[in-house]
Amino acid sequence: MIIKAAIKERHTVRKYTDQAIADDFVGLLQARIKENNKNYSLNMALVTGNAEGIWRSSHSTASLCS
Repeated sequence: MIIKAAIKERHTVRKYTDQAIADDFVGLLQARIKENNKNYSLNMALVTGNAEGIWRSSHSTASLCS
């Protein structure tokens, strides 16, 4: 597939629910994110408790994690 066709075909499907993620699973996700950030020089964060959705902020990602 050529680049222009790939760009045209690319799309993301998201399906959200009102259900909270279980605290133990959040802990597992946070641990994996921390490990991957360290191993691969990433700066990923899991943000929970934010009903507003995704936003850009000048705050550090560490302050955004719950």
